[in-house]
Amino acid sequence: MIKIYSPRNHLEAQGLQDMLASHHIHTHISGAYLQGAVGELPAHDLLGLHTDIADAERARELVTLIRDNPQRECVTASWGLVPGWLKDLSRAQINARAETIAEKPMFRNAFQQRRCLIPADGYFEWQSLPDRKQPWYIRKRDKSLLTFAGIWERYHASEDVFYDSCAIITTAANSLTTKVHDRMPVILQPEHYATWLSTDSDLAACQTLLQPLSPELLQIWPVSTYVNNPTHKGPQCIEAIAG
Repeated sequence: MIKIYSPRNHLEAQGLQDMLASHHIHTHISGAYLQGAVGELPAHDLLGLHTDIADAERARELVTLIRDNPQRECVTASWGLVPGWLKDLSRAQINARAETIAEKPMFRNAFQQRRCLIPADGYFEWQSLPDRKQPWYIRKRDKSLLTFAGIWERYHASEDVFYDSCAIITTAANSLTTKVHDRMPVILQPEHYATWLSTDSDLAACQTLLQPLSPELLQIWPVSTYVNNPTHKGPQCIEAIAG
């Protein structure tokens, strides 16, 4: 089972050690780097704390996200979208396909009203080979922040207890990543952040952003199966191997 890692306190961590996305995502983002990437954030929001998530029955992996609610804020959320009407919580969805996000009942309202950004240094994807699954690491060629397009929802477990959840939007792979997998996360460029986050944005304009990132902007290499162990989170996870 693939795990996701997201610290609850950015300032204590000094660098985020997240593993997110469609499989594994490894991040190491300082609070200052995060703030520079998405604009001004209130200082207390950099803590990324959301204690209402810690319901014992609904303890899920947490990720860090940025949203306008209505002010821009940085919070943690449960990875696996749970609309308020969902009865079977095991049906929470970690990914939403760009091609159908505007129509699917699971994602439609969140796409219209609750869009977010999910930051990371890079992500891991597994290539299916005849005898094994080979992990690959994918990041920006210039080592700048990857920012995934996401959507979020708020689920009320009771009158007094709620938690926020999210999903990452995926699209067709580009010509670089298609050798590993036929899908990839939607990665937004800084000039598109405001459009994506604003609840006033035209939905057609948001839909046009859900495209594969240009392959020239990405770098990819094979890594060892060390990353397959969900307890492994250090730099050894992204060390290149011959391939």
